[in-house]
Parts: sequence; C-alpha cells; structure tokens
Amino acid sequence: MCFSACRKDVIAPVEACVVQTGNPDHQSYSSNDFFNINYKGKHCGLMPLSSKHYWVYLDSIFDNGSFVSVKYDTLRFSKTYKTNTDGLIWWEANKFVGLPSKCYANDSSIFGLDYRLFTSNTILDARREIYQFSQDSLRYLTSFADEAAIGKALHTSFATPAGTFTNCLFFEKFAPMYRKDQVWLQPGLGVVKYIRGEAPMGSPTIQTQQISTLVSFNIQ
Repeated sequence: MCFSACRKDVIAPVEACVVQTGNPDHQSYSSNDFFNINYKGKHCGLMPLSSKHYWVYLDSIFDNGSFVSVKYDTLRFSKTYKTNTDGLIWWEANKFVGLPSKCYANDSSIFGLDYRLFTSNTILDARREIYQFSQDSLRYLTSFADEAAIGKALHTSFATPAGTFTNCLFFEKFAPMYRKDQVWLQPGLGVVKYIRGEAPMGSPTIQTQQISTLVSFNIQ
C-alpha cells in the first residue's frame, strides 16, 4: 500500500488599506444624503478603520470620583455609513473612548459627524476633532455639544500594558464646572488612554467617571 501527498503553502494576500484624502470639516449634510451601508474595505489614516480591527481596554468605572468596578471592553467599528454628496465612509464606534461616535479619518485628522441641535435630526454637521499639528502645544476653542470648552493639545510619550507609544497626540477638552475629557492617541494606531470627568448635578467640582487604558489591539 502506498500513500502519497502533496503540500502547497498558500499565503493569503494582505488586504491593502484605502488612503483617505477627504476634508469634510464644516461640511453639512441632509439626512437624505446620509445612509447606512455594509462596507468591508479598510481605511488607513490617523485612525486605522476597519470592521476587522479591534482595541481591548481595561475600563475603570467611577461614581463621581469613587471607584466602582473594573472590566475589559472591546472597541470595534462595525457600523458604516455614507454621505452621498461626497462619497465618504463614516465609521460608528460601539464604545466611547474620546473619539467621535461617527468617525471619518484622513492621514492627519479625525472628523466627527453629528446631528445639528434643534433640527429634528434633519441636518448633520462634520467637524475636525483630533488632528496632527506642528507646534509643541496649542490651545483652541471647542465644545461639549452646546457647552463651550477650551481645548489643549500637545505631543507626548505614553506607556500602557499594550506598549510604550512615542509622539502621542494628547487632547484635553475642559469646560469648568461641567466636564473634562483627556485623550492620548497614537497616530496610525488609535486611542491608548482616555479619561472622562464630569461634575455631579448641583456641584461645580469635576469628578472622575471613567478611565480606559489600552491593553491589546489587532490591526490587520
């Protein structure tokens, strides 16, 4: 009796990411031009976006500054939308770590897309929220929905269980007596740490509510 076999090594091709060059800052869209699609491509940019990517965070949850619990949670972008007027793909996150809930990212900026207040969800406005910058640090005007805030941005290095990241972008949004968000983002990888603080009802003092730290990630 004779057995024979052959072996063939198959190396699956690596899916190339699509470079994004659009700049939708301050663009407005009608709700009729914004619709859900099933998009399977992969985008490279300041934030790499794909339904196959994921980021695992250790979330520490607080109740107005008092520690409550800790858990692991995974960030994914599994829902995608398209703005028909310019053909841009927007990615919706399943958890909040300081990124816009609906993102578009080119090689230098991350943009958010939200319904305009008091328009009954008929108009969406795009705004640049996280971006590369050449200065050592900068300050800028920003907001939490209808609350005015001052932003601060600088370059820094940061270490987490997922690794040590150099030249991170650090962004802070601060509205006194209301809320403070802090985001550390590694360009080309994503958010490595996020801290959210809010003032309890009736108190002017901002208290820690959430700390999310990156512990692992998978970018294909």
